[in-house]
Amino acid sequence: MPSPQTGHDRRSHPRMKLALPVLLFRSGELARIETRTENISCDSFYCLMEQPFTPDDRLECEILLAGNQWRSVLEDELCLNCRVRVIRVVREGLQPQFGVAFRIEEYY
Repeated sequence: MPSPQTGHDRRSHPRMKLALPVLLFRSGELARIETRTENISCDSFYCLMEQPFTPDDRLECEILLAGNQWRSVLEDELCLNCRVRVIRVVREGLQPQFGVAFRIEEYY
């Protein structure tokens, strides 16, 4: 999607509209934040959330993928573990909801 300021897309990789379960953890805290992706690429994703974040917040993240029934070994669920950074927060509509864009900084 073109940016109104620059006239071109800021994204470096194409995104897929895909709803995947995501668990977010703040460093040093046991509580987890659950959400779903609205769209995702190889290095970022966008979620709708009730709690706001601040740009540059860093979190631990688990992205859950459905298992693959076509492989020789059936897997129930795959989990991508990564570290993410908040790159943008946008107020969504009149409800207390925020769109949050995350950059994946490292897979582990």
